[in-house]
Amino acid sequence: MSFQTVTELGEESIVENPVIFRGQGLHTGESSVVSVENNPNEDGIFFERDGARAKLIPDRVNNTGRTTSLTNDGGEVVAMTIEHILSAFYALRIRNANLVLQEGIEIPILDGTSDVFLRGIDSVRRRIQKQVGAVTLDVPFMIHDESDDKRFVRLDMGTGEGVDIRSCVQYPDSPIAQQQYDFRYGDFEDYRREIALARTSYPFYLRTDEDVERLFQRLKGIRYKGPDQNVNIVDPRYNTGDSMPNNVPRHKILDFLGDMQVLNLPLANGVKVTLNNAGHRLNNQLVRSIYSNVSHD
Repeated sequence: MSFQTVTELGEESIVENPVIFRGQGLHTGESSVVSVENNPNEDGIFFERDGARAKLIPDRVNNTGRTTSLTNDGGEVVAMTIEHILSAFYALRIRNANLVLQEGIEIPILDGTSDVFLRGIDSVRRRIQKQVGAVTLDVPFMIHDESDDKRFVRLDMGTGEGVDIRSCVQYPDSPIAQQQYDFRYGDFEDYRREIALARTSYPFYLRTDEDVERLFQRLKGIRYKGPDQNVNIVDPRYNTGDSMPNNVPRHKILDFLGDMQVLNLPLANGVKVTLNNAGHRLNNQLVRSIYSNVSHD
């Protein structure tokens, strides 16, 4: 068995007052409103929409369409594009909450980062210190893409007071060619300073009008310039500048932590993570492997 849970003295947060986020869905382009509220039952994180309710667990996560979605027991999608708000949850250490979609099926994309979620929820949370569970491992573990060995997520056990994440991206059909970012997650401030402002990117060339049309059909809520920008397009014809240096590998870390939040257990201090051209599907395969090996009562 590779994975275990350990108990550490750590921080947990409680959402003391509801906070509402309004915007647009990136994939649907539709109006989206979500209310983040406390879960007084303290039995996990739940998403609700039009009377349908689903608990956030790995077996109900779907990663089709290059986004992370959650289904209920009947297979109905309750919420789409949940990764950015869950990434903020990971940093804020929120383990019990109700997210009520009042409009739309998607969590709003906002500015394509997790920063607005982070700041909004931080303003209404109460922090407590308690013994909390965390995930560790005793032997290295890797998930890789069966069709591309260059795409993988690897976990190793090291030493230290934080979680070390190395994110590498390399795309043959992209102006960025290759980027790498090394991040040590020690606490909320590390995340806010280095990761939260990394924006969603489309890192490939758009060589033809057909390429552009396909992108805008797939991402109906895309805004690549102006005050409502929510995606960085890297192609020189559309590039308005990165929100942060090495933005793409940083955003991969943002997505990875959001996908890890599906476990509702953080990684233990000392764990080392390598992301190589990783994505939501590989992240979820990792999460499901961990979930099948650890206690999750």
